[in-house]
Amino acid sequence: MQIKYELGQMVYLATDVEQMQRMIVAINIYIDGSVMYQLVCGTEHTTHYEVEITEEKNVLMGITEN
Repeated sequence: MQIKYELGQMVYLATDVEQMQRMIVAINIYIDGSVMYQLVCGTEHTTHYEVEITEEKNVLMGITEN
């Protein structure tokens, strides 16, 4: 099994409008082969699938049309 991200790595959520940087603090591997990452941003802990995470900050995400 190949894991894309590493513990301690700083990442972003693809759908986060604010594009807050988060740290990977846990990686859970399940019997069905799925992988979930626990991320922390300040005091907030969240769990996400690999497809929700990106290494690159999407600066266009916070731009909205008037």
